[in-house]
Amino acid sequence: MIRIASCCRLRLRRSDDRSADLRLLHISPPFRIELLRERRADSWGIIPLMQPLTAAFSLLVAASGWYYMFYSRAATHLAHVEGEKTARTRHRLRQANGAVMFLMGILFYAGFNAIDYTSSPSAFIAVWFGVFMLLSAIVVLALLDLRLTFKMRRRRRAPRDQ
Repeated sequence: MIRIASCCRLRLRRSDDRSADLRLLHISPPFRIELLRERRADSWGIIPLMQPLTAAFSLLVAASGWYYMFYSRAATHLAHVEGEKTARTRHRLRQANGAVMFLMGILFYAGFNAIDYTSSPSAFIAVWFGVFMLLSAIVVLALLDLRLTFKMRRRRRAPRDQ
């Protein structure tokens, strides 16, 4: 059994006048021809500056989550307005939201810079599905915080209305 592999590069023109680099592989036996698209930043429309920008965006999201987890104390200052127990609940909600944001920053970095969609599409889809789920969790946690705000507002207005 003889196995021969040779590679050559082709420059193909598409109808939209953008060029793509393809690698042509000949494998014998059996004779097969496979065209594999090389991952190049300009072949799918991303400029070379995008990688540092997406890394900075991921770092910004993760840093915001870190801040909400450990340094944000605004919810604790509401204890005299809404009660100690509700203020602790609000603070825990915001800490959980910070943890979710921190994880989302990590997944943003993995989705934008670390995982290649051509080599492992299932991992790529799993990462972006995880981002979607974490974003949904952020929305749910924010709605719970908003509900606490509406309760606080209703309690503060009740004595004035009577």
